[in-house]
Amino acid sequence: MAKSPEIILFDLDGTLLDNSEAVVDAYHNALIEYGYPLKEKSFIASLAGKSTHNTARDLDVRDEDLDKIDQYFWYYFRKFADDPEAISVVFDGVLDTLDYAKKKGIRLGIVTSNEAGIANKMLKKVDLLKYFDVVIGAEDVIYKKPHPEPVLLAISQMGINFDKINKELVWFIGDTSSDVGVAKNTGIIDFAIPQPHTFASVLTSEPSYLIDSMNDFYKLLISSDI
Repeated sequence: MAKSPEIILFDLDGTLLDNSEAVVDAYHNALIEYGYPLKEKSFIASLAGKSTHNTARDLDVRDEDLDKIDQYFWYYFRKFADDPEAISVVFDGVLDTLDYAKKKGIRLGIVTSNEAGIANKMLKKVDLLKYFDVVIGAEDVIYKKPHPEPVLLAISQMGINFDKINKELVWFIGDTSSDVGVAKNTGIIDFAIPQPHTFASVLTSEPSYLIDSMNDFYKLLISSDI
């Protein structure tokens, strides 16, 4: 059993919020916009956790069009974030987890491959932004997950010296292999809650803790408080 943490870092999409439909629609519409053959939406969903360029490559987009797909994706997702009617689905167990952690004085942060500006808007719409000390997004770093840079930046922005903390008391939870990877690459404790379309790749990444839902993570967090 992992020791009770002092810091918990969360992935956003697929972990706290379910925006999978918007993500898939963004790529689906981008393929239409630039005249590419459509892919099954279930296949697009299975690419979760990859960069926009790598996702586009897996969708058979030519190299010269990768930037166009990237730009379209973020244009679409910014519209989603700005739309007051477009509310993300908060997974069961998230609110209990955040409430409990906050009451225990655990520092909380977001490390996402989404843009921080978009993440802040989506979190604010579902009244979750107030729980987090930091939100680190794609525009904040040079290297994205699974590179250690986003985690190191999050902890630095909390005003904490990473070299002086007990790495066993820093937890990272996400739904993709890149989330497992960023935790392992920084030497902190990793937890995975894979979605059906990310389960195989997450399993290959050999997470330290493989759990079924955020409700189960909440129970584990409580049980670690000894």
